[in-house]
Amino acid sequence: PTVPTGEARSPTLTAELERLPFENAIAHDYSVVLVIVTASALSARDGGGPMLRRVLAQRGVRRVYVDEAHTVSRTSMAAYNSALAGLRNTLLTVRTQLASYGHPRPQIVGLTSTLPPHMVPEAKHALTMPPSAKTIRCNIDRPELLFQRLPMPQCATESAVDHLQRVLSFLAGHAPSWALCGALVIFCPTAALARDAATRLQVPLPVGAGGMRQCIAYLGTNCLSPDQRTERMRRFRSDRRHAVFQALGDR
Repeated sequence: PTVPTGEARSPTLTAELERLPFENAIAHDYSVVLVIVTASALSARDGGGPMLRRVLAQRGVRRVYVDEAHTVSRTSMAAYNSALAGLRNTLLTVRTQLASYGHPRPQIVGLTSTLPPHMVPEAKHALTMPPSAKTIRCNIDRPELLFQRLPMPQCATESAVDHLQRVLSFLAGHAPSWALCGALVIFCPTAALARDAATRLQVPLPVGAGGMRQCIAYLGTNCLSPDQRTERMRRFRSDRRHAVFQALGDR
């Protein structure tokens, strides 16, 4: 953000900002130079979403960095996360609001290490970039990471929760012990699946440890309050035997 313009605010707007500490800091705190938000928070139609977009537009935004930019693809998280699917419209809305306050169009920078070359045009379009926007491809070798693909398709008569239970049970008996010795994060395409899985599934501890893991549903900004998210992350960090089912979608 740029330096605040000092625009006069109505008593109603001031009262709204007092209930939204982060938006209030963006609007009034001159030391705020970087704002980190999720696509869901920026796109939200209620709660702090409209106010967040308003104060960002009023302050002015020089650059927008989109981390994990591949997620805006229809073949990635945008397929089941409406905030990512609609990110283009959100960015266009913010651009229009910036212009209404006399601010120039911000530079858009997308960062990703997993976007295939043939998907670059779609990602640029979703991020409101012109086709001519410069693409820089660097070495993405990550020797410290191990990736394994496990083809276990869902059966026609199998629910999503039952399918996930089958996959996790298989991993518990076949994955190397070092891969299971810490806490687990299981990414689910929807908040509904993450919630059901955390309630119903049995996630075994590593072989030899015995028993089952404590399961936590982490459902993102649209389904949990900030206090609820903080508490669940505190529980997750407090015990390496926990399993977190994290929702990638917002429904």
